[in-house]
Amino acid sequence: MTLPDIVSVTLGGIGILSAVFVIYNYFHNPDVNAEKTDSLIQQRASLLADSYERRFDVMNSSIKELNKNTDNHINTIETEIKGLASQISTMNQAIGRIEGVLSVWKKRIKSDLYD
Repeated sequence: MTLPDIVSVTLGGIGILSAVFVIYNYFHNPDVNAEKTDSLIQQRASLLADSYERRFDVMNSSIKELNKNTDNHINTIETEIKGLASQISTMNQAIGRIEGVLSVWKKRIKSDLYD
């Protein structure tokens, strides 16, 4: 083999190897890019899920606190209503006694007028 033949075979081999590497990179890089993209999307979705979970936990605790406060207020109002009901009952008894006294006085006054 002569020197020009060796150079042409070497250049041909280098050309074939470069074509193989170009084809490999062409098919390999989209896979790597797709994996990177999928990884970034998965990471973002995970971060969003964690963020929403924390927000829902905060809202859930707020709702529980509101329910607790509402129950406390309802209990307070019920206690006040029971107190008012007992006061009304006491007032009704007092009014009944006053009516009895007034009816006795009314009878006495009528009897004094006609006597």
